[in-house]
Amino acid sequence: MAKPVVVVYKVEADDLEQAAHVIAIGQTIGNPFLNTHASSHQATWTILEHGLIEVKFPAENFSSSIAHLLCVLLGGQCDIDLIQRCVVRSIEFGDVALHYPRQPSSFIKRLHRPSFGTILKPKQGFTMLELQHMVESRMQAGFDIIKEDEILTDTPTMPLADRTSMVSRIRHREGWDGIYLSATHRLSDVELVNRHGGSGLHMNVWAGFQEFLNARRATALPLYFQRSGFQVWTQGPFALSDAAFYQLVSLCGADMAQVGMMESYLDESVEVLEARIRALGSTLPAFSCGLGPRHVKPLVDTFGRDILLMSGGFVASHPEGVAVALAALKGEVV
Repeated sequence: MAKPVVVVYKVEADDLEQAAHVIAIGQTIGNPFLNTHASSHQATWTILEHGLIEVKFPAENFSSSIAHLLCVLLGGQCDIDLIQRCVVRSIEFGDVALHYPRQPSSFIKRLHRPSFGTILKPKQGFTMLELQHMVESRMQAGFDIIKEDEILTDTPTMPLADRTSMVSRIRHREGWDGIYLSATHRLSDVELVNRHGGSGLHMNVWAGFQEFLNARRATALPLYFQRSGFQVWTQGPFALSDAAFYQLVSLCGADMAQVGMMESYLDESVEVLEARIRALGSTLPAFSCGLGPRHVKPLVDTFGRDILLMSGGFVASHPEGVAVALAALKGEVV
């Protein structure tokens, strides 16, 4: 018998038992307030403590679509007044055929040290010649990863095809074996990066989990999950918990994923960051948001060496250039 999808919800409702019934019946077989015909597709539920409800959804209810999965797990119950709050706390995916078969992050953990990446700044508004100089200097400095900002994507003044082709030529000319992450937001962008010799790409959360999973299925290139805007998904009365959000990121086949930052203009607790990293499984956690040399050793000491350290503003603004900036970042840890 196929293992079910097991979801734990944090629920606030006038009647918790009725709320559990609404979720289990309404999200499987029909109107929970009518005598809907019983079915093998019906979910079952258990009331746990502290407002938690565990719901087991039959695996056969799901397709290979992550959009379909989310429609079931956090859909119709959001439209019923009985339930004032419903947050997906955790997910066990059971035997649902969504997982991408390749082991994420294996391509980069061979370094046996922290990976050092940089984000191109300014975010946009530069010429192709200026982009060329930025890319060349960062490849020559020896960064492991160079990432475009998510705001760049495929604009009329900076077409993705032109950028990707140019960067591919520079990469081969310099003999650089790192990963250049092109900014993409849709499946057609992924196909374009493949076609023009790209070495990696990243997608922002607003592209959606399903589009990211489609991208993963369409390319063997390394994929970076960029989370800016994720609070819209994880805050509010109807939402995903941090843990559930990052479980879905891992499920999509992300090789690398932004997890947050501490002791910078974003200051998150060690406990929060550790929980996200656990939820990611083998996906490589990336730290960014104002990262500079003073953050490197505390991050490595706290989270280990299999992490990605992404620095944008510090590198771009260093008065002695990007090579000196990278040496400062590496400091004592390399």
